[in-house]
Amino acid sequence: MFEEKEALLRELGNLLDAERQVAQLVSQRSQEVRGAEVHHAFQQHALTTQQEVRNLERCFSVLDAVPRYSTCLAIERWKKGHDRFLRTRTWPADCITMFDLTEARRIGRYKIASYQRVIKQAETLGEDACARLLRQNLCQEELMVKKVAQFSHELAPQLRPE
Repeated sequence: MFEEKEALLRELGNLLDAERQVAQLVSQRSQEVRGAEVHHAFQQHALTTQQEVRNLERCFSVLDAVPRYSTCLAIERWKKGHDRFLRTRTWPADCITMFDLTEARRIGRYKIASYQRVIKQAETLGEDACARLLRQNLCQEELMVKKVAQFSHELAPQLRPE
């Protein structure tokens, strides 16, 4: 049982780092996206991500453990990919917005899979209070991915060559 709890704490630490990085990234991306609705959605996502951070911190409290930070390399790679994309040339605002939406969708899917995994771990350990907090984060991620997909679908026709 000790190894399973250690594995859960490691995963939660990785997710905590991911959420903290994403909160910062989403706030930055809200400044570069085009369109008031998309801008507002990114700002809203920054706020929900901060709530997700608080939920993860509460999980550590519920588990009577100190957060164990481990750098989330997946988010680091996406950050570097974004920076490379912007350096390659001067992109039209719509292309940058589409790139940011696609990036947000990928990150959301990654986090959804991570939350599904840690929820199962918490449930297996009988940590129901922790699992409830994680399910809240999962629901927020699923809603965000749907919203981002809708924005991407609406923006795609504008990017097609005529």
